[in-house]
Amino acid sequence: MGDWAESTLKELIAGNSSNLSPVHYGDTNQIAAGDTGFKEYYLGELEATRVFGKRPDLLVYCTDIAPSQPGEKASKLTSRARVRKKPPS
Repeated sequence: MGDWAESTLKELIAGNSSNLSPVHYGDTNQIAAGDTGFKEYYLGELEATRVFGKRPDLLVYCTDIAPSQPGEKASKLTSRARVRKKPPS
């Protein structure tokens, strides 16, 4: 999504909803092309995407199930996520 857009969306959700809580979920590594280790990092990320699929940058939870402690692992949070299906047309 991009750091700026992700942060902006997270702030908007958090500032305008008392019942929703956005949680960062995607990768936060700031390594740039040309940096030492970039190639290995990039190939590792490609392999992870191949194996596990794409992950969203943000997860949005109802505040009653959102993480209670900063830094709580997102993998623990996903088991508490509710998937809303699109209502039939």
